[in-house]
Amino acid sequence: MKRTLCSLILVLGFSASWAVEGRVADLKVDLRTDPPVIATGRAKLLVIVVDSEGKPVTDATVRAIARMPGMNMGEREETGRAAGVAGSYEIPAVFSMAGRYEVTLTINGKTGVIGLSTGQNTASAGAAPLWQVALPWLALLAGGAFVASRMRKTGQRVNLSGLMNRSVLGAVILLGGAAAVAVWAVRTQRREGAMTPIEAQVMEMNMPPPEGTVPVEVALVRSESFASTVRYAGQAVGYAEQDIVARVTGTVVWMPGYVGDPVAKGQVLAQLDTTALAPEVAMKSAALARARQGVRVSALEHEAARSETAQARAEAEVARREVGEAKAMIDAAKQAQIAARSEIQSALADASAMRAEQRGAQAELVYADAELARSTSLFAKGAVSRDELQQAQAARDKAKAMVDQAAQKVVRSNSMVAAARSMSKQADAELVAAARRVQKAEAMVSAKDSMVGTATSEARAAQARIQQEQAMAAESAAGLQGASAQLGFATLKAPTEGVILKRIVSPGQLVSAGQPILRVAQVSPIRVQANVAEADLSRIQVGSPVKIQVGSRVVVGQVGSVSPGVDPSSRTGVVEAVLGNRDLLVRPGQFVSMEISVGASRSRLTVPRSAIRTDSGGSSVFVTKAEAGGLTVVHQRQVELGESAADKAAVISGLSAGENVVLNPSPDLREAMRVAIVPSASATVVQEQTILVTESGYEPSSVAMPAGKPLVLVFIRKADPSCGDSLSFPSLGIERKLPLNVPVRVEIPAQKAGTVRFACSMDMYKGTVVVR
Repeated sequence: MKRTLCSLILVLGFSASWAVEGRVADLKVDLRTDPPVIATGRAKLLVIVVDSEGKPVTDATVRAIARMPGMNMGEREETGRAAGVAGSYEIPAVFSMAGRYEVTLTINGKTGVIGLSTGQNTASAGAAPLWQVALPWLALLAGGAFVASRMRKTGQRVNLSGLMNRSVLGAVILLGGAAAVAVWAVRTQRREGAMTPIEAQVMEMNMPPPEGTVPVEVALVRSESFASTVRYAGQAVGYAEQDIVARVTGTVVWMPGYVGDPVAKGQVLAQLDTTALAPEVAMKSAALARARQGVRVSALEHEAARSETAQARAEAEVARREVGEAKAMIDAAKQAQIAARSEIQSALADASAMRAEQRGAQAELVYADAELARSTSLFAKGAVSRDELQQAQAARDKAKAMVDQAAQKVVRSNSMVAAARSMSKQADAELVAAARRVQKAEAMVSAKDSMVGTATSEARAAQARIQQEQAMAAESAAGLQGASAQLGFATLKAPTEGVILKRIVSPGQLVSAGQPILRVAQVSPIRVQANVAEADLSRIQVGSPVKIQVGSRVVVGQVGSVSPGVDPSSRTGVVEAVLGNRDLLVRPGQFVSMEISVGASRSRLTVPRSAIRTDSGGSSVFVTKAEAGGLTVVHQRQVELGESAADKAAVISGLSAGENVVLNPSPDLREAMRVAIVPSASATVVQEQTILVTESGYEPSSVAMPAGKPLVLVFIRKADPSCGDSLSFPSLGIERKLPLNVPVRVEIPAQKAGTVRFACSMDMYKGTVVVR
């Protein structure tokens, strides 16, 4: 109980020693400034953060902004850095003018507000109101009364000697001294003219600020290529995201990849145990070899059967030719037989004629012999002359010669008859022999035809065996392919290049077919999707430009697909763009911002949306105007706005190109109020403008560029003119090729006031960059 009372005293004393305290959610915050007495100008905020248990909060993200209530003077939220003491952070701040301020603290995303005033001394509590000083002592008395009552109920006695030890007395004296010094400093060391905290709290804060001291940021009204856009939060999705699934059962024996590792297409990601699959592959391979050998044997048998068939057919053809020849011999023998018989008849006729002629010759001889005898008798008698006798003798010799000649003819005709008869017999014999040869040849043809049939049957049987062996080989090959596939399934490979998103199992684990092992996503290219409201979905077309913001970087792409349907519950549809993502800027699952064009790009006057003030009277902006003496005033001007984009809007009327408008105008900003132009927080950001290359030239053909600041021109060739495929900035030495529908960025370095010209390679299309 003594320790509790002492701790209470120390905590209350410590709390009373700080001038400013506050809370941010469940965190306690003690706030000081450097210098301790708040004056106008630059200062530092010293923030000490402790949790509900009084422990310092280290490694916290602490941001703060100090500004006067209801007044925007260009202050920016700053991030604190560790100040060397655990739980303490140092943050820069600016107190532009005297008065009351509110310090908005954001700690780890939680926000709270603490009040300060110029002239306040944050190093002590002496300037605090009486109730703030008395409150700790009242709490101390209440705590003492509570302790005394508890001790009385429990029968304990108060031991004052335990309270009056050196440590307690030293702490009390130290805290009292600190309080006294703080009161003395506030009362005697305060800057002359500075307000006390009470004076600052009662100060009227609605009074307008002094003229010429209101800091404002301005932006240039410019004419540029503008398209209405809508902005949605999107999410990156792997272009091809899939699980690597085991297709066979086995134990994972090797898996080298880890989450985030890049993988190439075909890279081995895991290996399963193959001891049960290798023997089956060997058996199927042997069966296939045996079946293929059977196919070869059957093919040889078929080839032999085909050779035998061809030989039998040839022999049958030879036998058929012999039958033809034998039949031709029969025909020739028959003709010879007929001719022989005709010869016999002719020879018999000639023989008969010769015998008749022989008989006539003999009769002539008999007559001649009679005449010769008569002539001889008459010659002897002298009845005839010698000439007549000689004539009779010559006639008789002639008749004798004719008889001899006729006898020879008879002999010759008889020989011819015999020869004809011999020829007839020979023809008969040849006819008989030819008939026998025909019978023999026909028998040979029948035998050869039978051999052809047998050989053909054998060839068909061999062909059937070939088909059977081929079927067996195909079956064995299919079995081997299946077994090899099973063996190949034991090696898991990446189906595409990408990164490993998740390791689902670990090496040594038994997996079954269909069980996922890894998850791989293709990230180059990568898909970026956004759920777009139904009203905007109909205005987005495939090919529409889209700017995808990832952190501080912006990537330009095109809409690749638009959902044809709308989710009935959310009334949204998916719009998707595909990025090359070669530098792996976008990761699967990462949230991005998508600015999607919903209209055609046209040259319009544009103004930042942060410069527009909207009220019951419509939309208006504050335009700055320089006056004599170096003063700048603002004039409120009503504007008519057209289409809008994420950070800018098109102006239909009310503004002119080259005018400056005030960004984030304060509610206290009024007509003709004098202001001081301060550099924009985004002054170092490189501005971008888009120029379209069409059949008629560059749109817009002239763009504005602030002097001393860089500019990025994005050229998009929408048509296919003969001159528009190239670009040149002669004075800058810049040359670019312009592919069709591909954005090409050209960075223009900071320039002095003047004009920078650009043109196509043939100098047909011309444009200018006006540097102001």
